[in-house]
Amino acid sequence: MRIANRPESPVRELELASDAPDIARQRPGCVEWQGGLRLGGWVRRDPTGRPPLVEAYLDGERIAHAKADAWRDVSEGGARSIEAAFTLTLPRFLADGAARRIEVRHGERALSGSPVAFLAFADGLEAELASRSQLRDETARGQLFDLACPDAVPFSAFETWDVRFFPAPAGPRLARPLAVAAVGPDAAGRQTLASPGLTGHVGLVLAPDGGPTRFDAGDLVRFLEGPGLSCPILVLAAAGTTFRPGAAARLAAALEADPAAEIAYGDLLLEGPDGSVSPLLLPAFDEERFREQGSAGLAFALKRGTAIKAARRGIAELFRLFLSPLESGGGLSAHLHVPGIACRLPVLDLPGLNEALAEAALAHLAARDIAADVHTRPEASLPAIRVRRKAVARPAITILLDAADGQDSDITSALETLEACRTGGRADLVVIARDPDSVLGERLKLDGIALFETESRQGWAARLTHAAARVDSELVCFLDVGLRPDGADWLDEMASRFADPRTGAVGPIIASPLGAIVEAGLVLRPAGRAVPAFRDRMTGDPGMGDALHIARQVSALGPKCLLLRRADFLGLGGFDAALFPRFGGHIDLCLKLRALGRRLILAPDAQLVLSNDDPEIESPAEIRLRERAERLLFARWPHAFADDAFYSPLLDRGPVPYSGLAWPPGLSHPRRSSLASPLYVPPGW
Repeated sequence: MRIANRPESPVRELELASDAPDIARQRPGCVEWQGGLRLGGWVRRDPTGRPPLVEAYLDGERIAHAKADAWRDVSEGGARSIEAAFTLTLPRFLADGAARRIEVRHGERALSGSPVAFLAFADGLEAELASRSQLRDETARGQLFDLACPDAVPFSAFETWDVRFFPAPAGPRLARPLAVAAVGPDAAGRQTLASPGLTGHVGLVLAPDGGPTRFDAGDLVRFLEGPGLSCPILVLAAAGTTFRPGAAARLAAALEADPAAEIAYGDLLLEGPDGSVSPLLLPAFDEERFREQGSAGLAFALKRGTAIKAARRGIAELFRLFLSPLESGGGLSAHLHVPGIACRLPVLDLPGLNEALAEAALAHLAARDIAADVHTRPEASLPAIRVRRKAVARPAITILLDAADGQDSDITSALETLEACRTGGRADLVVIARDPDSVLGERLKLDGIALFETESRQGWAARLTHAAARVDSELVCFLDVGLRPDGADWLDEMASRFADPRTGAVGPIIASPLGAIVEAGLVLRPAGRAVPAFRDRMTGDPGMGDALHIARQVSALGPKCLLLRRADFLGLGGFDAALFPRFGGHIDLCLKLRALGRRLILAPDAQLVLSNDDPEIESPAEIRLRERAERLLFARWPHAFADDAFYSPLLDRGPVPYSGLAWPPGLSHPRRSSLASPLYVPPGW
């Protein structure tokens, strides 16, 4: 280092890599408006390990505060770190349509981005315009504003949110009474039958028979053919469950209005040991999740004929009865999700329910001629198991390692970590590279690894589609060169999901080297974007409703690691290189698979880690391509983005999924997980 224009200046050598940064010059954090009354950002981690406190001030007066108890991957000056993330919700009296600026501080220092400008309305701009007769023609503009800047409140505000949007309803009037059965001890069962929403209906307590969720099938048949003979709908629940007013009638009305539906379920309140409640807002029917997690199967409604048919086949257990339409050939149309809290579950006996769920899953899979190993997950907060299917013959797999944008050193490192997958013929390996070094080419040849060279101008979609067409294995795994397996059985875990012929694609959890979750499935937003789920969590976090501890279905999977059948991939034309040459092709393909009735599964026991944390910097041209891809995806699949089947319409629609409750909530109409075909988009449109 030399002072400019001073020849006599002493020269000082400075080791930038080892000199400690000037803490006073570092940003204390960052804040931004997320829509409505929500501010989000990050602050420096507290050396003591306590969650830092973030405070909001208006005209010098503190009006809100929040603890930074989530996580964010932060890049500054080429260095990356995991810092404490926060979501701060401002008081609702500020949702009056007036633009304001809020100062946000951590301690005595203002965060970068502060003061923050924001604009919010009581129930969204669309409702505000609709309430003014002279502005009703502008409601479409208001709807677009609400989609781009959605409002939400934290889960701690559930009671206020619940009273505001879901006041105690009388429920729809039913032509005939309901049959209600509670499974469990007599006292707890009578408590269920006395729920405000079940008075006046025909009830029965089914004594437990060999387990907390088992009952005598003959008792149920006699009840439905005796006192419940005139009841078209049966409501079943674990004893101690309390139904909310009108909830059971809503489930029954949804079933009566839909000839194809056999079972209907709503959302749940989970009771804690201290008497507190937490909302569990469920997706549309997720076969994988509901097989591995006992949640919706603890309280649901089903048609009388479905119940009698299952009981006569010997099905006398809540969890298995919930899945019984799948055993008799029912598909995606059998189950209806009716958004809205239906009932409150009592404090759960997890050891007993875990054992019951494991037995039910084994019996259910055996009835479908699927062999599997089942293990309980004791660390979960809901009944949860791990199902590992046993394939008669392991399908042949080819890993297509996409190294077109990587360096030779990246390829060498990736090959070392993937060597275990090649041993014993577990998988073939193909490297896709652009202008590979001759030394690397010779090494690959000696190791028996195929090398597919790609042209410099060939885009992501075209090169991967061409590569898949050149191999002949049953399954293909598209893998980014920057990923490293975290564990030896990641590929086996993903491949085991294809024992079910309806599986379309499987993806893993991807984490950063520092342990932050980078990708765990994608959530489709009404504004036309796809955002990663649980990106504010660290590995090991269970996620809302244990979603990161169990396999679950998602609307789309990310592009860095994707396993699917080669025949399905090529039958759909591969990645659409015309509409999505670089971005968006994986989402389009995932939605095509779903439209065909295939399931997209996130396998939590398969985990991969990024080899480095270098930020991905997009050029202006790449930004334009990404924005164009988002517009085209929204044009092709507007119904998929308008209502993500595997994400509740009652949850926050902002940039951080599962972070709060939508204000106002989305539509609460009964829904399925099926997806309609895409709309036609002309080339060049």
